[in-house]
Amino acid sequence: EPLQYEEANLVWNLETTKKMLDEVGEDTLGTMIDTVQMVSSNNSIDQYFNTFGKNLRHVHLTDGNPTGHLTWGDGNLPLKDFLKDLNRNAYDGYLTLEIGPYLTDPVTSWKQGVETVKKVLKELEQDDDR
Repeated sequence: EPLQYEEANLVWNLETTKKMLDEVGEDTLGTMIDTVQMVSSNNSIDQYFNTFGKNLRHVHLTDGNPTGHLTWGDGNLPLKDFLKDLNRNAYDGYLTLEIGPYLTDPVTSWKQGVETVKKVLKELEQDDDR
């Protein structure tokens, strides 16, 4: 998992992730996107798919302002765009929500995140029906 540069200076963007995977050289090792980290390093979902293809195996779908690892609805990242990008790239790997700063009440923040994602998925379905 690439982290934000403030969190780790070894693997912190698409380029350093690719370098690490190339140096390790194992097909069994894949990578992931954390949407907050991705935005903070000025990368995109399409760039990750173009670079890693099927080696992209996990997405931390996380909101932020643009950083902060917030639950969906507490930040301002473009969830609808992220979901469209994942769908367009036929992503079929793991998709998880992070609840980092909500350790004293993780259930409430998790429910909020899940309900926000469900709402946006429903909007996308309605858009497709039009």
